Amino acid sequence: MGWRITSKTVRLNSGSSSKNKTPLCAKDISPGCGFPPPVIYTINCEIVTVKTLKSQYFMRNITSVTASSSEFYNTNCYPVREFGLKYRSLSGKYFSKKNNRLISFESSLENDFAEILEFDSAVVRYVEQPARINFEKTWYHPDFFVIYDDAKRINEGIKNAYYEVKYASEIKTLGIKGQRRFEKIKASIDEMGFEFKIVTDNEIRTDFLKNIKFLGYYKYKPTDPIIRELVMDIARTETFFNPNDIKTLIPGGMYEKAHAIFVIWNLVANQILTCDLRSLLNMETEIWLNI
Repeated sequence: MGWRITSKTVRLNSGSSSKNKTPLCAKDISPGCGFPPPVIYTINCEIVTVKTLKSQYFMRNITSVTASSSEFYNTNCYPVREFGLKYRSLSGKYFSKKNNRLISFESSLENDFAEILEFDSAVVRYVEQPARINFEKTWYHPDFFVIYDDAKRINEGIKNAYYEVKYASEIKTLGIKGQRRFEKIKASIDEMGFEFKIVTDNEIRTDFLKNIKFLGYYKYKPTDPIIRELVMDIARTETFFNPNDIKTLIPGGMYEKAHAIFVIWNLVANQILTCDLRSLLNMETEIWLNI
């Protein structure tokens, strides 16, 4: 009849009669079970050398946000390269509300840094693996590009920045050549009006990160609106208070008092209430209204 039996192999050739001939991604051209070609996401990235960075923007869509970060919302920003499986470090994806998509990471340290960016109210959006630079015959991919709120940048002089995330132990093994490489990249990106920063586990894995992870459980949980309003009334009248004060300040029984503590952490997580997040949170932590 001329009809061929297709292969049951999912990833390899899609038809038994076309063995060693059919491309791996052949779903659209052969009747087998192959996958469609992988989607390659870009940010209109212009690939240039470090020497020409100071005169050419290699992220033309993103450079427009130097005037207004609100323009960034109109840019469909994705990584410029795909993420593969890592066997020597933790890799994966998680959903980012700020970016409204899955964010990929190639180490647990990158995941921790992304959690900080997700929590930081000054960060509008961020992109992982945002650009690629041809540097001394090799490709260099910064780990993140961070867009800051307009008011933050204007009032505090903060610039949108590229970040390289590394363990402190890796920095020590870079050597003189590796350090000079990052110095040249930083100098070129600085001339473009952006910043380039290297952050390590010493800056990322602090009590601040532990607090963010703790608050993450409470951030999107529903709360009782009546008890929430009672807590807000306390915040408006008291200069400072702590979770232990709830025992006397909130009327009602055990449920009301316990839920009021839950509400406090929910309000802190959503930055309606605030406190010193540089120290580990506890029942004695002083909390106040975030004005």
